[in-house]
Amino acid sequence: MVTEEPEADQDDWMTALLKLPVFQCLPPINLQKILMSMEMISFNKGEIIVEQDSAGDYFYLIKSGECQLARKPSPTAKDIKLARLRNGDTFGEDALISDAPRNVTITALTDMSLLRLEKKHFLSWVKKPSLKFVNYAVMLEALKQEPL
Repeated sequence: MVTEEPEADQDDWMTALLKLPVFQCLPPINLQKILMSMEMISFNKGEIIVEQDSAGDYFYLIKSGECQLARKPSPTAKDIKLARLRNGDTFGEDALISDAPRNVTITALTDMSLLRLEKKHFLSWVKKPSLKFVNYAVMLEALKQEPL
């Protein structure tokens, strides 16, 4: 279900999106349409949100809660904890743009509410004709250089 956000909340989420290089070249109308296309989803403490090596299918924005990013260097190795994400943080865009599998497992440390955007919608808004000036190779390189 797509949820509508009050205008003040949309401004906060738009600011969160603008932290990412992939969204910095987008016109405000596209950002607003992205937010309007996002759906609310909840996870309970301990639930896995995305699993390492799975296909990237959604972009996520954390509305409330906290999650842990971890990576297994090999199937038999223990998880290496990499980072924690909180309210206003985002994840998932790199797998959508690069079409690579997820490189981390993300687990809810608390009950969480997230906004998520399906891959096809994410790509359609990022690649809208009004954005012909966007260099996708530069965008992908910027994503590779961003810390987890």
